[in-house]
Amino acid sequence: MAEHDDVVGVPVAGQQHGMVAVDGDGNPVHDALLWNDIRRDPQATRMIEEHGIQ
Repeated sequence: MAEHDDVVGVPVAGQQHGMVAVDGDGNPVHDALLWNDIRRDPQATRMIEEHGIQ
């Protein structure tokens, strides 16, 4: 992880509901799971069936 003195900027773009953190070389440091990722649909459906929507 970068030290505070190593941070030279924090870019912002219009991608909206997601963020890809990168290291000093521009490489992603983690997979980005975005708002439109549908792999969570089965779990979301089960939670709604069990608990309802509030």
